Amino acid sequence: MEKEKNFENRIRAFFRTLPNEWHLKHWGGGYAKAGIPDLIGCINGKFVAIEVKASDGKLSPLQIRTINKIDSAGGYAIVAYPEQFDELKKNLLSISKREI
Repeated sequence: MEKEKNFENRIRAFFRTLPNEWHLKHWGGGYAKAGIPDLIGCINGKFVAIEVKASDGKLSPLQIRTINKIDSAGGYAIVAYPEQFDELKKNLLSISKREI
């Protein structure tokens, strides 16, 4: 099973291949706001937030609320699991090409 950090690094590497992208890693912890997705970015003017999970990872109720608020505001909130990396790449490419 791939560790969450390794998977996150693969996502960030792919993110950097996209045209017109910007992203950052949100560092959680004692002084950080809880529930914020791990990766926050913008692709061709579209707000993208990615919550990175290990294969057995589960969303907290606060993470679910945050994801729903981002979606409601017109952004793209994605929960990413290692088994779905190809689908994630396809979705990010579609966002970069303004297909979705």
